[in-house]
Amino acid sequence: MRDVEKANESPQFNSKVKYRTFDFENEQTHEEAFFKVDILFLLRPPHISDVDKYFKPLLERAKNCDIENVVFLSVQGAEKSKVIPHNKIEHLIKALGF
Repeated sequence: MRDVEKANESPQFNSKVKYRTFDFENEQTHEEAFFKVDILFLLRPPHISDVDKYFKPLLERAKNCDIENVVFLSVQGAEKSKVIPHNKIEHLIKALGF
């Protein structure tokens, strides 16, 4: 995990960018991370595959925090394969109306 305070104070970064703590596995970090965000870029970490446990709450929170669009880096053929998590995540994104 990165040191958010240190990153925000670093002169090498654009002063208009503010870093926030975000952890896929800790729902308590989601709301603050999504504050004043309208687009979410989502990349599934390889070790996280339980869509109902991690991605459903994450995307529901994103919707509740007024995120309007989700850009999801999926995999080729995900729409045809019901066994990979990417398929379920794509369906969830559509179902939530992003």
